Amino acid sequence: MAEPKAPQPDHTQLRVGRLTKAHGLKGAIKIELYTDAPERRFVPGAVFSLQVPTTSPWHGKTIELLELKWYNSHPVAFFKDITDRTQAES
Repeated sequence: MAEPKAPQPDHTQLRVGRLTKAHGLKGAIKIELYTDAPERRFVPGAVFSLQVPTTSPWHGKTIELLELKWYNSHPVAFFKDITDRTQAES
């Protein structure tokens, strides 16, 4: 008799980067990449789950990527509903 298989999750979560700090006045955020394929992971419309402390207002939320740009060889992301530096710093 075959061993029962463990249930598989509906999707797999991968850590692909870390938000480091705000960049500029329009809500951009610098990212430290943990992936070797940012062009595949950081596409417009990609949705990311945030791993933050439970006390953070961002706990349990997701963010949607609008655009990834490179400034001085550093990746900088623009996300939906983050439109200014104050929001990016929160």
